[in-house]
Amino acid sequence: MVELKFTEIIGATPEKVHQVMLDRETYREWTQVFSPSSDIVGDWSEGSKMHFTSVNEANNIEGMVSIVEKNILGETVVLRHIGILQDQVEILGGPLVDSWKNATETYRFDKIGEQLTCTVQVGEGESTKAFSDMWNRALKELKQLCEQ
Repeated sequence: MVELKFTEIIGATPEKVHQVMLDRETYREWTQVFSPSSDIVGDWSEGSKMHFTSVNEANNIEGMVSIVEKNILGETVVLRHIGILQDQVEILGGPLVDSWKNATETYRFDKIGEQLTCTVQVGEGESTKAFSDMWNRALKELKQLCEQ
């Protein structure tokens, strides 16, 4: 599995960036680059299950099923991906999941003076330019929301 890393400097406190990133309304804004119907269902507390969803062309809900491994305000968020959601049904094993199951997605917030560096590290089966471009655009959108 390839590890991808993305960084954005944001003119806001780590606590504000963390809150804007996880708030459902602003989450749906900064992640639209991945899917216009991007949404979250769940609780951000450590150990809880999250569904990262979108609506596909057939108008069905699909997405990723993850566990919140760590969530420390203004410091870090770590997700462990455990499956997919198809037609609102969790699929936690099998050929669609097994090759990347337990991959992590880590967000780190490092304060540098009045700004911070927001770093995202993700495991992805294939490192594609399109995927990298989406992450870079998403972080720029997060930056804009945080600096308003």
